[in-house]
Amino acid sequence: MGIAGLVLGIIALVLGWIPILSVLAIIMALVGLILSIVDTVKKSKTNDPKRGTSIAGIIISAIAFVISGIMSFFLIIGIFIGISEGLNSQEFRDAINRIEDGYYEFDIQDNYDLNHYLDEFEHKYDYDFNL
Repeated sequence: MGIAGLVLGIIALVLGWIPILSVLAIIMALVGLILSIVDTVKKSKTNDPKRGTSIAGIIISAIAFVISGIMSFFLIIGIFIGISEGLNSQEFRDAINRIEDGYYEFDIQDNYDLNHYLDEFEHKYDYDFNL
């Protein structure tokens, strides 16, 4: 169990630096930490002197847990800031206003001619598609 905890801690330490994978790394670090602690406690009760791998697993998993937590925190903050900026942008407000004003409503029938509707749209909203 100590080797498994150490391996999970090392993998979590590597993945913890990648923003999207840091969420997965938190879980891996936590499992590695639990496995390493259980192995250390088990070896302490039996007076087994080979506790080095499980202690290293505890240290590396704990470091990976902290790094992954920090990276996940920054990822979540970045997502919220991006969504907030997008919702507060002028382009988004303009699009919402156009939708509310019925700017995008077309009465399209089964056999429609796109050019006919574009011409109708240009005349109705005084918009020129030739940029």
